[in-house]
Amino acid sequence: MKKTIALAVCALALSACGGNHKSTLVKACVDEGEDKKMCACLADELEENTDEKTFALLAKAAKSGDLEDGIDGIPAEKKISVGLAMMGAAAKCAK
Repeated sequence: MKKTIALAVCALALSACGGNHKSTLVKACVDEGEDKKMCACLADELEENTDEKTFALLAKAAKSGDLEDGIDGIPAEKKISVGLAMMGAAAKCAK
């Protein structure tokens, strides 16, 4: 689960289209062995609870597999809200 949350955070930046970002997040999550339904839920929650730019950065990080770089690309003032969005997504999707 911890890896799933990390991947979800990582998943933000691929192309200009939000749908591609979501697909990128879901694929990275599934590639790590998580259930597709859970991964789709996490991606939906992150898309809903983060701004477009942050969501794109997470998708980019998920695609590259480099969580640290993805998190580093998020402005400091947004890191807390992203963390809270990830925790909320994990809690909601784990039900």
